[in-house]
Amino acid sequence: MLTFVRITEKSLAVFICRHLWRHNFVRRTSSDILRSPHYAIYEENTLVGWIGYRRVGERRYEIKHLTVLPEARQHGIGRAAVTYVVKLLRERGADSCHAYIRPINIPSIRLFFGQGFRWTKG
Repeated sequence: MLTFVRITEKSLAVFICRHLWRHNFVRRTSSDILRSPHYAIYEENTLVGWIGYRRVGERRYEIKHLTVLPEARQHGIGRAAVTYVVKLLRERGADSCHAYIRPINIPSIRLFFGQGFRWTKG
């Protein structure tokens, strides 16, 4: 069973920043993580990943920083995380949601396409 917990502790935000660089090649500060909604993903009591989002328009959002730790991949955690955030954003009145994915990140492209996302320009 997966649990999604809003990240509010600086120590967890610092941990995530270190691993964002390691797994996603993205540099962020703990303040960035705490400022926009990010959720730790736990399976049982073990941290297996995280996901965040940010508002980019009145009713538009961007999914940010989806990471599933290597030892937890291929178990549907990424799919469950995207489903969780999309549902949350719909409840908040979102009209659209997008994610920037590097073209070489084939697993993420497959994941998001499988969730109904499509390529768009800009």
